[in-house]
Amino acid sequence: FAPLAEDGMNSSGLEAVVKGLPDLASVRPARGDRVLLTITVGGNDLLGWFSGSSLLADSLELALRGFSLRMDRIIDRLQSLYSNSVLVLANVYDPSDGSGHLQSGVDISRIQSMHHALNDTIREVARRHGAALADVYHHFLGHGMRATDPGAPHYHKDDPTGWYVFDIEPNARGASEIRRLFMEAIV
Repeated sequence: FAPLAEDGMNSSGLEAVVKGLPDLASVRPARGDRVLLTITVGGNDLLGWFSGSSLLADSLELALRGFSLRMDRIIDRLQSLYSNSVLVLANVYDPSDGSGHLQSGVDISRIQSMHHALNDTIREVARRHGAALADVYHHFLGHGMRATDPGAPHYHKDDPTGWYVFDIEPNARGASEIRRLFMEAIV
């Protein structure tokens, strides 16, 4: 088990970590065993694009192309180290439940289209690399900002619970749900 996650990491940080991984021949799986690789990245890239002023359409296209190329390099490196691996990529949830507003009142409505474009890019990267996709985005809808609002379009009458700690971090339930999605993607 090699946890490489760090709070605040974006795709550039992940690429640097993965690039620095040694060839771990001593910990390669036994013949026939598989290595599970799970990647959740993109949310902090999105936040960076949001806080870095408004991106023009061509700038977003460049940012997404850069993200996609970094993901290709990350995955290529990991798959070269672990050729017998199972890869699961997660897309990025929306804690606003589509409302464009976080619990703190921060308005993120201007990044909704960026968010969708990022998730489309993650889906395409997963397809290109034969990875399973953990669809965190759709699974989490209705468990964010508007979790207890019966009038919300994604309201879950049987489970109107929030899965976030203030604004964007998954709480224990949210983390467990991400785990569930990885398990389902593997199966």
